[in-house]
Amino acid sequence: MPLSKANIDEILDGVSDEGGARFEPAPMAKPPANLPAPWIDVLTSKDPTKAVWDALWKPMAKDLPKTIRIFKKALKGIGLLTTKTKPPSLVYVVTEEDGAETYGYRGFAAGPVTHPKAKMLPPEFLKFHQQTHNGWGFIINGSLGPLPVEDWYMLSQDEKSPSGRFLVVFHNGGGAHLGFDLDEAPPVCYTVWPDDNPQVVPEVWRRIDKWISAQNEDLDPA
Repeated sequence: MPLSKANIDEILDGVSDEGGARFEPAPMAKPPANLPAPWIDVLTSKDPTKAVWDALWKPMAKDLPKTIRIFKKALKGIGLLTTKTKPPSLVYVVTEEDGAETYGYRGFAAGPVTHPKAKMLPPEFLKFHQQTHNGWGFIINGSLGPLPVEDWYMLSQDEKSPSGRFLVVFHNGGGAHLGFDLDEAPPVCYTVWPDDNPQVVPEVWRRIDKWISAQNEDLDPA
């Protein structure tokens, strides 16, 4: 079923502060030629909500099985979003179980990770940004998904404090952060809670998969 005007309007409302927002659902007859080749394949596919998983998510199939399973079942549509202040992005459109609200998960183009701290991080963490998306999360605030590389940040601006050496790469939108303690060699991943002690995360993607899937269990199946 094609996305409704109401679905599209809710996506555009979510990025209204970026200016000049345009969202075109797939399938598209002629996507911009400067997009990554896998994106063009998805956007021109007759069944884009199925094509996207093979085109972009295969490298993460073993790392994010619950997330992929939920979104495969719930994905209502996918399309190209452009705005004045952000690079082009693919938006994955899902709705609540009662259909009352539309959600957009936004992914930017994958590629080399140029962040100055990237060489310190585990290659298995970086592969998502290199092969699937440079960040993928809730369209309004980027939560509940890996942050785009340019949005990684130190938990504190005080470089002399432990939190000033903690690189945040994921947040839940409610005060909890996941990231790497750069004072340790190699850096160790932790979840930092607003009202509890930090917890070591031995398997980064397993924790991220659990976090995303737990928050999206009630999505309406497509």
